[in-house]
Amino acid sequence: MITNNLLTDILKNLLERNITVELRFDKETNQFAFKALGFYKSGSVVLSIQSDVIIAFTRYNQEDEIHSWEDLVRLNFDWWVKSKERYDSWNNPQESFREDMIELGLIKKVNRVSYEIC
Repeated sequence: MITNNLLTDILKNLLERNITVELRFDKETNQFAFKALGFYKSGSVVLSIQSDVIIAFTRYNQEDEIHSWEDLVRLNFDWWVKSKERYDSWNNPQESFREDMIELGLIKKVNRVSYEIC
């Protein structure tokens, strides 16, 4: 089943990047769901399989279909853009998603030069 392979790939990527993932069981749907932390103002994302599609649930009841790891990276990027002006700690994207954002062309690394008085 493609959805299971995709979910395995997404979970593997999250865990390889040391992103905390919690396993949950939804009694209403009789399905497992995975909660991943690190989504800025949203706080977390819950990944659930519904009708053979992975749905990402974030803050404000936002639901997004996830068809690839890149979709989840883009969702993390969208939440970073919405949140980055709120707190100093969110000025830069979370390190665990940063390299993927660079590879997808969503951000670029900028080196700044500054000078101090001796």
